[in-house]
Amino acid sequence: MGALIGFIMIVSGIAPFWHFTMVAAIILLITMVGRKYLQEDTAQAEAGEEVAKEDKSEKWKYIRRPEMLLIKLGLAGLFALVVESAMFDWSGVYF
Repeated sequence: MGALIGFIMIVSGIAPFWHFTMVAAIILLITMVGRKYLQEDTAQAEAGEEVAKEDKSEKWKYIRRPEMLLIKLGLAGLFALVVESAMFDWSGVYF
């Protein structure tokens, strides 16, 4: 989908600055509309722990360890990119 939009922008003669500005505005709009459907920042079970740790880590309030599901998703994406890169590299040998 992104390549198609980029192709349309190139064929239309739109400068990259305006292309990136339009894409950023669309992403911002989608994020703002979908924000109410996202999960809360802290789970109910962690709420008690947050109060206890609040005094000593006030400056690190916004930095938390990511959930295991997010780590697994990131690793799956990393492995997919590694495989795609290896496939691309080996295709240069055969063609």
